[in-house]
Amino acid sequence: WGAIMRHYPNALCVSGTHGKTTTTSMCTHIFMAAEADPTVMIGGTLPMLHSGYRVGRGDTIILESCEYCNSFLSFYPTVAVILNVEADHLDFFKDLEDIKRSFRRFAELVPAGGHVIVNADNAGARDVAQGLEAFTFGLEPGAECTAVNLREDKGRPVFDIHVHGKFYAHAELRVYGRHNVSNALAAASAAALAAAGAADGGRLPPSRAPRGPCEAGGAGSPCLWVNLRAGRIYIRPAFSFLPKGGAELGQILTTQRK
Repeated sequence: WGAIMRHYPNALCVSGTHGKTTTTSMCTHIFMAAEADPTVMIGGTLPMLHSGYRVGRGDTIILESCEYCNSFLSFYPTVAVILNVEADHLDFFKDLEDIKRSFRRFAELVPAGGHVIVNADNAGARDVAQGLEAFTFGLEPGAECTAVNLREDKGRPVFDIHVHGKFYAHAELRVYGRHNVSNALAAASAAALAAAGAADGGRLPPSRAPRGPCEAGGAGSPCLWVNLRAGRIYIRPAFSFLPKGGAELGQILTTQRK
């Protein structure tokens, strides 16, 4: 994959100790809704794709980027997302500091003009980004992309996404937990930075996605629902898989801005 992504002007690489598959799936749906026709590699099966990968014709590649055995150090990211940095894969890494060094090397792969996106709420991610010009997301005050008016509707998070203090999108998650809010903010950050360089003045291209349940898995299937004129983000269960013997629930993110 490292050799393949060298041919793409835009390489969005999502890394972190956990949350990679969820966030990579969110990013995939954003760029698909924006008609960017991305090439994708995810560490799980996404019903929208009927697999864990797709080959697109656009200039963007989106990859789940794992630190195990330093595999992501063979990648060529133009946008590197770091969700969190914690002790894991200690059969390969010596300790947490060794893991941080690996993530730092990953962040430093981003060329001039690229972006490093870091979770400001995670101490390990903050340590990795010290001294780097990084775009931050998080639930705590001070992040560049954050959740505002966060509340719950039947236990599920509802919030506004603000970027640099301005409204960017409204989000209604169909899954639970603050960690999923954080994942949504990471995906929104990647979308915001991609849109900032768009030729149409900073807006992602309009979507021709249906304004109702998508047809990929049949009516009512857990897949993309998007209405770009409604100003809403809907996130629904997207896939299930068994990483490290456990099940993780993925989500789908679609974006809308005023």
